[in-house]
Amino acid sequence: MTHNICDTVRLCIDVANIEIKKPENFIPNARIVERINKNIDAIYDPKKLFLKYRGYVPRIKLSKQIRVGGYRTALLIEFSAPKMLFGNNLQEICDEDFDRLIEKLKEYTSAAGIEISEDCLRNAPVVGIHYGKNISLTVSVSSLLQEFKRCKFQRYFDVCDTSHKNGGETVRVHTSFFEVAWYDKITECSKNSYRRCEKDDGIYQNISFKQYADCRVLRQEVRLNRKRYIRNLLKKCEINVEDLTFKYLFNSTISQKINLYIFRKIQQARVSGILENPNSYKAYALMLKEKGYKIPKIMELIGFMALCKEMEGVDLQKLTGKSRTPFLKNLQKDLADMVSADDYFGAVFTQISRVIEQNTIIKIGDKNVCN
Repeated sequence: MTHNICDTVRLCIDVANIEIKKPENFIPNARIVERINKNIDAIYDPKKLFLKYRGYVPRIKLSKQIRVGGYRTALLIEFSAPKMLFGNNLQEICDEDFDRLIEKLKEYTSAAGIEISEDCLRNAPVVGIHYGKNISLTVSVSSLLQEFKRCKFQRYFDVCDTSHKNGGETVRVHTSFFEVAWYDKITECSKNSYRRCEKDDGIYQNISFKQYADCRVLRQEVRLNRKRYIRNLLKKCEINVEDLTFKYLFNSTISQKINLYIFRKIQQARVSGILENPNSYKAYALMLKEKGYKIPKIMELIGFMALCKEMEGVDLQKLTGKSRTPFLKNLQKDLADMVSADDYFGAVFTQISRVIEQNTIIKIGDKNVCN
């Protein structure tokens, strides 16, 4: 069974490992970047590749920046992996596609007048990667995203900003180390470009999303745009990799763990939002008693609910320490189960969590694109 990996990838390759045969295709000329000592970028003119391929092409940039020890020049290649192979990113990419993706990158860079080996591409450092998942739903995506307003994100993330765009059709959470977005994949890609919140998502799609108008596809995307952000989240997810290179980070297991880690935090944040309603205490205490819970257990759960209401996420973490005890984890699980048992959208969130855990890819034409 094939499993989903990622969408956008940004590679950074030292200029010593490449040969630019057509410097005039950069703006300004790549030779200017070589001669002067100052921070400067030269953008590869995408029209050169677009006229040949008539479709999606990667973004290529030559960048010289001051670093410790002097100036460093590197080639940055940014691309959507599914669009590179399939022409759209409704269909997802898997581990088995890696060799084809390398061949395609080699083809594009050669056409751009840049000589670079396939081995160099495989071992290229990754400075940005977006791990995401398309999730087919049985409910309206917009109604599901309205539920995100109930989430207490600040209890589980170091939140810098939260935004709800297009009447709640797009939700973004900005933290100190990454950004997460959830949106209606079909609706977003069907809009005119000036109305999209995710500006790049509808660009160069080789399918008409209008034919999938009856489909309900939620997109979750975890955007890691710096190496230290990647390293930080890998550590949180207890993922060990030899180094942050393309061949190691293009991995479905990493994608599954990161997406599941984030969504389970969202489930917990939603439960916290529901339980912070003061009227919840009596109602949930009675519900727990009806379900056969013993009084000591009811007191534990209601007490933990009150504690969550009074304390912010950072304060709660200080109280419990860096390592959560099994007792505390069990309380959180019992609370989540308690809410889900009496909550329609809780069951939907649980189902989404299962889909992310299975991480099976969506393919155009498969029955799992639309339920």
